[in-house]
Amino acid sequence: MCDKVAEALSNKYRNVQKGVETVMGGQVLDYEAKRIAREAAEKATKEATIKAEKAAKEAAIKAEKATKEAVEDNTHRRDLEAVKNMILFGVPEEKILSKYPKSIYDEALKLVEQENSEPKEM
Repeated sequence: MCDKVAEALSNKYRNVQKGVETVMGGQVLDYEAKRIAREAAEKATKEATIKAEKAAKEAAIKAEKATKEAVEDNTHRRDLEAVKNMILFGVPEEKILSKYPKSIYDEALKLVEQENSEPKEM
């Protein structure tokens, strides 16, 4: 509607009409388009930042969990090997159980029995 009013008022003067069309049409639309683009860019930046922060937190949690599991697994294997060696060297069960849990002792005992029942290669 503004365009029609400006056109009607400036019909008599060609230079005025061009100036009014430039100011009323181009620049106003330009600023509106720039505002919309700026808001869209800000929104996209915020969303990307939130997604990146969430992904980073999830990755950190996964890495921490994997590290903890690796340490626990390594500790279990180390304890199992220690108990197995104690059994092989004839350390009494009571002495082993004073330092290690029964579950580790039982697991090591099974491993020793399996190794003793398997034929040895020469």
